[in-house]
Formats: sequence, structure tokens, C-alpha cells
Amino acid sequence: MECQVDKNEHFRHHLLFAFNRDARQTTRELAERIGSNKSTVAEHLHSMGKVQKLGAWVPNVLSENNKNQRSTIAASLLARHLSTHGHKQRFLYRIVTGDEKWCLYVNMKLLFYV
Repeated sequence: MECQVDKNEHFRHHLLFAFNRDARQTTRELAERIGSNKSTVAEHLHSMGKVQKLGAWVPNVLSENNKNQRSTIAASLLARHLSTHGHKQRFLYRIVTGDEKWCLYVNMKLLFYV
């Protein structure tokens, strides 16, 4: 008797079963558990709408409340920016932006005694 389930679907079922046991597993741990490559596991998790944040795989979906909060905050920041006078005093010109990741930089001076 031949299986009627697509190989990708079969793989996804195994992945979801392993994933639902613990969402804090790394791709390497999931790959070892289901006997696959970690890049394949990562591709399938991304295709299922999951992203890794703070060590856990979570859905990459915003709720309506999150969307409303973001638009309210953006509107208030834009109003604050437009209300200030002078190019260098404007609020948004004083913000340094980057990627979603934050890095702590500590500049420690080392003293060498000879």
C-alpha cells in the first residue's frame, strides 16, 4: 500500500509534532529529533510563519491591538516631529536607527603596567 501524503506534508507533520513539544528548541535540536538538516528545518519553520525571537519560535503575526498601538505611536511621533521648529531640533533627526537587534557596546580601557 502506498502512502497518499506528500513528502513535504509528512515532514511538516513530524516537524510540528517535535516543535509542539517545546517551542524553545533550536533548529539543530529539532533537526536531530526528526533526522533532518537544520537548514531544511529552518526553511520549513519560516514557511509556516514562525520566526525565532528571544530563543523561542513564535508566529510572525501582529494582533489587531499591536497594529493599532504601532499606528498610534507612529502618528504621535510624526506629530512631535512636525511640531518642532528648525532642522537640527526636529525630533526624528536626533534618532539613530539600526536593525532589530540591539548590541551592548562597552568600551573598557585597559591599563598595562610595565
